[in-house]
Amino acid sequence: MNRNLVLKKLVLAALFVALDLLFTRVFCVYLMGGGERVSLQFLANAVCGWALGPWWGAGVAAVADLTGALIGSSGLAFFPGFTLTAALRGFTYGLLLHKKKTAFPRCLATNAAVGILWGLLLNSVWLSFYMGKTFWAWTVAKAPLKLILIPVQAYLIYLTLRGLQKTDLPKHL
Repeated sequence: MNRNLVLKKLVLAALFVALDLLFTRVFCVYLMGGGERVSLQFLANAVCGWALGPWWGAGVAAVADLTGALIGSSGLAFFPGFTLTAALRGFTYGLLLHKKKTAFPRCLATNAAVGILWGLLLNSVWLSFYMGKTFWAWTVAKAPLKLILIPVQAYLIYLTLRGLQKTDLPKHL
């Protein structure tokens, strides 16, 4: 791989970590006693996966989660399950969006997979370990909000990726 390309990807990865932290730790709202966070983090993860691919997406999301835990501004203590979820989220966005045609159905399917598999189901497992209550209690409580947010987030991802396609970014990666 070209050395300049690796440097460009590293700089972009650092930018995506910073955006993830900003969106997740500063511009967010916690609901359900801290069990659900609403933020623009999905946008940083989706654009990172789209631009850099699944492995970079997984690494960036995991590094952002670990860095955020070190900063400690989220109000919750570190739990490694959430870092695994973050990595899977970044990997999934990269796997399903990187070097693929940007279309709303693809963005919707990708965000539905991320939202349901990782955001709803896997995070409900971690929350049941971390905060008590059963898996089903968390799943049922989180499901209505997730089902509302999935198409809204998918549309924002679609609009962002369409806008970025008009820039020079895709040509340089």
